[in-house]
Amino acid sequence: MTSSEKETDKKRKALAVEKLKNQLGKVGNILFSVSDEAKTALRPMVHALVLKNNRQIFATVGTGTYLGKEGVDNIIIVSKLSDKKQVLSIEQLIKEQQLSLIVNIPSLTSNNSETTDGQKIRQLAQATKTAIITEVDLAVWFLTDLLSS
Repeated sequence: MTSSEKETDKKRKALAVEKLKNQLGKVGNILFSVSDEAKTALRPMVHALVLKNNRQIFATVGTGTYLGKEGVDNIIIVSKLSDKKQVLSIEQLIKEQQLSLIVNIPSLTSNNSETTDGQKIRQLAQATKTAIITEVDLAVWFLTDLLSS
């Protein structure tokens, strides 16, 4: 990537973060359903959000299990949409507008059920006008900004 392309990308991300902040106002509950590649990058921010303790953090089983093993406690685990034994439904959380932000980072090498779950989450978010972030670097930028406010 050339320096001009990097600068353009940086400006795009800054504008996206600003747009999200304006759209959301005060950020409440957040759902994380992220690929294995994204878990490591987002763990410090999720941990800091939990410590700040002014919102509920939800995560799908895989993301929540990873975060728990990494010492991030107080995450509310929700079942994937494809899980027939749903305890707490992602669909219900989204439709009842209990989430103000969804961080759903698709895997670069996902299997069909992950793709289907991710697509359904993104469709539900769009239908309910719930803010959604689907890029790791944008999530890092936004969460860093959120933590500093």
